Amino acid sequence: MDQERFDIGELEQKLVQVATEIYGYERFRADTPMHEIRATAEQAGMMFGRMIAAALHSGPVTADIALDIRINEQQGKERFVASIERLLGPGGELR
Repeated sequence: MDQERFDIGELEQKLVQVATEIYGYERFRADTPMHEIRATAEQAGMMFGRMIAAALHSGPVTADIALDIRINEQQGKERFVASIERLLGPGGELR
């Protein structure tokens, strides 16, 4: 894919929105248990990682894409959990 044809930051923003919508972030309430929120954030982050790895991959599909996906899954999971902790964790911005 020709990455100069689109804004990677905008792509990331849209993929974050897709992942959070699919995993139902709108269901979170003040009484939602934090372990449930974290588990959902992990799953959404992994999905985001898969999507961004696939979207940014160029060239032939080889075993390298599997490694890229795994790396991006972990980074996505960490990113989403950190965000949810900052927003909804104890003393978070929304609690």
